[in-house]
Amino acid sequence: MNPSAPPPRLRILPARWARRALVMRRGPNNFIRFLVWDTETGDLRVSTVRPDYKQFPDMDISWDGQLWYIAQFGGGLGPIGQSPVVPAADLGRAWSYEGYFDSPDSLAVQDPRKNKLCRMTTLRDRKPAIEKLRRDGWTVVDDPTAPWDHWIRGPSKWSQLPGEGHPRLIRHLIETRKRGRRYDFQLEGVPGFLNADVSWATYDCLGNLLVGRAGHIQLYRLPDLFTGIPSFDRDLTEFGPTYA
Repeated sequence: MNPSAPPPRLRILPARWARRALVMRRGPNNFIRFLVWDTETGDLRVSTVRPDYKQFPDMDISWDGQLWYIAQFGGGLGPIGQSPVVPAADLGRAWSYEGYFDSPDSLAVQDPRKNKLCRMTTLRDRKPAIEKLRRDGWTVVDDPTAPWDHWIRGPSKWSQLPGEGHPRLIRHLIETRKRGRRYDFQLEGVPGFLNADVSWATYDCLGNLLVGRAGHIQLYRLPDLFTGIPSFDRDLTEFGPTYA
């Protein structure tokens, strides 16, 4: 990788009930790679799926971390990290691929159709991006100065608090157009911990903080948040276009 190139941007989607997360790595330019992260052992599995998207695709993973849903044309439903075996157009209304796992055993999409991988429910008037945030413990921050997030069709400032003793995680949208959706993250009471190098942060099912920072994925257990030293750190710059 070119040493002068900016580090890859990262997004992390943890499973609701399992110690597994999907990592989306973007860079250089529009190159995107998916990796499945076992947050218990630290193992990384590189997905064979090589999407041709200019931005991070709208995605979700099942509560047990076994399935994923790519909500774009050419996407669909399948075992996590593998090519979708049920195309998005075969799961619901062809003009709208929005969807998310609304329970441990079901995927909600527009006008659902039957498939063998999981039960289907209907979105009705739900907004998938907002429902995913609420499902994962995010709540709206009442801030009249925060702009409207047109991508999720809702407020742009949210917070997550996994349990007593954890600092509250706050995220808010800072850019949407020229360079895509970008967020600022803060930990209440721990100033400077999540700086400008952080492209993503979220708590997982055990209350560990998963962070994408300067091309690295990091896992912080509760005591780590006050020492600043992660329990796990892995550089993902090697997983660029030339990785085999």
